[in-house]
Amino acid sequence: MPGREIRLAPRVLYYSYVFCAYATTTFFFVCECIILRETIKDPNKFVRQLAMMFTHLKGIMMLHTLVFNGNAIEKVMEALQDEKYVYEAQDEFQPGLMLRKARRVTCVLSVMAFVLYNFVGVSGHISSTITLNGKAVGNDLPANTTCYDFLPYYFYIPFDAGNKFRCQVALVFMDVSLDVFAMVIATYDGVFLTLMNCLKTQLQIVQCAVRTLRERCI
Repeated sequence: MPGREIRLAPRVLYYSYVFCAYATTTFFFVCECIILRETIKDPNKFVRQLAMMFTHLKGIMMLHTLVFNGNAIEKVMEALQDEKYVYEAQDEFQPGLMLRKARRVTCVLSVMAFVLYNFVGVSGHISSTITLNGKAVGNDLPANTTCYDFLPYYFYIPFDAGNKFRCQVALVFMDVSLDVFAMVIATYDGVFLTLMNCLKTQLQIVQCAVRTLRERCI
């Protein structure tokens, strides 16, 4: 939490972020309860929704960890960047190179997380659109079907989706909603991934420093 030594504007922005984050989390938690209540009636739907529900639950838990343990995480980050962990290169011992490699790995994995997490919604949208276009007759949905029959995940459509075009709009609306939450989860995963990778690299550097202690002291 920002102290009084921080200017008012950053503190207001921080508390606004925390409020919005918790409001979003509460909203998604309510949605999870609704999804559970609706899908548990149909085992097939329930099984399909399990992965999505666990993903949302993981995002909520990570948000809780970041908000309530933010100071502890910040201390870990500061400790890992302390100058006492800076060692001079010695023959094959290249700590700077090790850190640069770790940074590249973190960047690649973070980008992959953003792409893959967003692809969950995109892939569902593409498959549903293909199915919808194949079964729709003109701008009309097939007989005895609704737009809900084409949705890959449980989703409440807040408007009338009684024809093909409106159903396609509903699919886009669902995709955008999924992608927003996917980016939030990918961001949290990126923070933890960066910390873990940095910690692993620092421990490897310390290990190599101890191993080459004799050579560096002579």
